Amino acid sequence: MTVFSACDNQCPPLTTSQKAEIEKQILGIIDKIYLSIAKLEVDGYAVYLSSDEFLGFHACFAEYPILSKTALVDSTRAWFNKRKTQEISHVEVKVSVLSADYVLVDRTANLKISFTHGQNGDFIHCASFIFKNESSGWKIVHLDEWGSTI
Repeated sequence: MTVFSACDNQCPPLTTSQKAEIEKQILGIIDKIYLSIAKLEVDGYAVYLSSDEFLGFHACFAEYPILSKTALVDSTRAWFNKRKTQEISHVEVKVSVLSADYVLVDRTANLKISFTHGQNGDFIHCASFIFKNESSGWKIVHLDEWGSTI
């Protein structure tokens, strides 16, 4: 996998302040992503998906892994079109800076969704992101999601 092949023993160790700065940048991006998701705005979320090295997306509710940015955006748009409103409560975010170029983020949140067909639901949603520092900034190269009703 790209993440681990790029982070061998030749990567210089990061200082505590460098790790803190990267974590701050990533947390700002995560906030923007989830603000877009709460508003059901696919394009605000999609801007953070890598166009260069998107490795894929897998979710417990998807029938198969999604292996392209375009397919993920289309799938997300289809899911969002079934929702009238969505509220997100942050539960926990853990940022693990792997190197100057790679970060792992684990995030758990509660979702309150009002669907267009009239039903409502409360869910716990968990996601793991791998971010890569590309020339255009931090981008998601892999995403796993899972969840269940509360």
